[in-house]
Amino acid sequence: MIQHKQSNPNMIIEDACADAIERVLAAFPDILDKMVEKAKEGSLQHAKFLFDWAKLEPSFPDEQTADCSGPSLAKMLLDRLQEDTAKSDPAHATKVL
Repeated sequence: MIQHKQSNPNMIIEDACADAIERVLAAFPDILDKMVEKAKEGSLQHAKFLFDWAKLEPSFPDEQTADCSGPSLAKMLLDRLQEDTAKSDPAHATKVL
């Protein structure tokens, strides 16, 4: 830590800022590793920060070139729900759509 021998408050503040910057830069690789781990664990906040910081933007397929020939997400979820219902209670399983 900094030993304050100066009596000038501006010098004390400058020394404190220089010390803070030095400590943050020294810890940066560890901080970045932890941020990436949190993002990989599913933290949207950490992932968004990292993407923003790295100036990365997710890309989405162009609607005109995207292959949308498969079933919709809603249809897939309904099918899955029906399968799960039929497995757990076949007497009450009903066909939706």
